Amino acid sequence: MHIKPLLQVASLKKHDITPIWLMRQAGRYLKEYRSLREKYSFLESCQNPELAAEISLQPYKRFSFDGVILFSDIMTPTIGMGVDLDFAPGPVLKKPIRTQKDVDFLTALSPEEHVPYVLKTLQILKKEIRPETSLIGFCGAPFTVASYLVEGKHSNDFSRVRKMMKETPAVLKALLEKLTDSFILYLKAQVLAGADLIQIFDTWAEILSESEYLEFAFPYEKKMVDALKSEIPVILFAKGSKKHIYNIQKVEAPIVSIDTSLTLKEAKDVFGSQTVLQGNLDPEILQNGSKERIREAVRKILAEMKGHPHIFNLGHGVLKATPTDHVSYLVDMVRDGI
Repeated sequence: MHIKPLLQVASLKKHDITPIWLMRQAGRYLKEYRSLREKYSFLESCQNPELAAEISLQPYKRFSFDGVILFSDIMTPTIGMGVDLDFAPGPVLKKPIRTQKDVDFLTALSPEEHVPYVLKTLQILKKEIRPETSLIGFCGAPFTVASYLVEGKHSNDFSRVRKMMKETPAVLKALLEKLTDSFILYLKAQVLAGADLIQIFDTWAEILSESEYLEFAFPYEKKMVDALKSEIPVILFAKGSKKHIYNIQKVEAPIVSIDTSLTLKEAKDVFGSQTVLQGNLDPEILQNGSKERIREAVRKILAEMKGHPHIFNLGHGVLKATPTDHVSYLVDMVRDGI
């Protein structure tokens, strides 16, 4: 029987090595990814299962990570719900969601019918990766996805979402409920297609105050985690770890990914021994630091997490200009326990 290091840690079982994978490990820092993107658009890359699988496997073939994460986008399920969007390079909607009528227009997601290419990609990956490697599915959290739907594109000030929170909170909550129910189905379909773990990304939770987080993020994260954690290990990444740590704890996700606003030692003191922690090397250090600086940061993290269930990762995604030899160096150090 093949042991999957990621699943060993996720199950709180004794393990000899710290497993490693990186958020955004497939993407622009890899020349093979850039070569493919010269031929295909981002949407084509996501919606063609063979292409999406190839991109998912590129970093795995280079670095032998313990986890392979599906190449897709947090907005993908909304396409199946009737959202007309493109990427330039981030998501751009033809018609943002601003009213209850807009929310009502959205179709409840049927993953097998609306986004079959995602499930096919996972099925291909399951056959391609080694038995000891874990396959990671993912989804955006409702608040983060709703932010893009309401703003219509990436925003620096989130003025439209903030306006909706204050003036028409019932509309935003209706949108969040609809996304939550669809995303639960989406992730359950990913489990059936072969995912061993799933991660929920709430990137824009960091823009929320504590009271806003409790009203517009927490209930929907909690509902998703509760619906899934009996079936599969669930990783919650809610950016803004320092600000929201005690409320993130109340979500009761089996695995919590920590950003760079908090040390893993601080997180460990809050969560205790029964929650697996993931993270949290600063992506800037991986991109711009000397190898000595990277080594120092890795040693600190491994020392802090000694004896605690831990998945090595970054505090956010791999940055575009990250040298691939830095990634190789990082993987070697984690594997050697340096």
